[in-house]
Amino acid sequence: MKQKFKKFTIIATGLIIVGGLVSYKILENAHDYESAKSAEMSGSKYEQLKEEKKKAEEQTARIGGATSKTGLTDDSGEYEVISVMHKMTHQKVASEDKWGAVQMTSSNIDEVMAIVEANDFKNEDSLLNILKKWKREDFDAVVQDHNYFWELQNGTIGKAYGKLSEEEEAKFIENNFK
Repeated sequence: MKQKFKKFTIIATGLIIVGGLVSYKILENAHDYESAKSAEMSGSKYEQLKEEKKKAEEQTARIGGATSKTGLTDDSGEYEVISVMHKMTHQKVASEDKWGAVQMTSSNIDEVMAIVEANDFKNEDSLLNILKKWKREDFDAVVQDHNYFWELQNGTIGKAYGKLSEEEEAKFIENNFK
């Protein structure tokens, strides 16, 4: 009986040791896998955040041709007005590229509106509708407004794809108009 008990104890101890080693190895592999996945995701997430920050900086950076005045006169033509309105959207939209900017202020909106109302432009109704929205500080469709002007000007590069956040717009204004 002692012999059987001793044999049983040796076998049980062996099984416990082997089971422990197998369990340890499984847990170690699982930990290594999770660490690798975490590092991969962290790297990926880091790269994504880095890219988003770079895009935000590009969208708010100082651009050439930025001015706080429209430069329009009572004799300005429709093409000039469209160009100014297009540039006004640049402080509010994210786009592939931006050339020039005119500050979107209430007085600039009023100035452009007066010129449009005093003339007989081909796109007068559309321009006035957009200006009236802007006057009410309704910029929900500013991306579409930008792309409307962009298309009227036969744009090929710089189509807007999003709206800047309030913080990004403030940074754009600071970098370009102050």
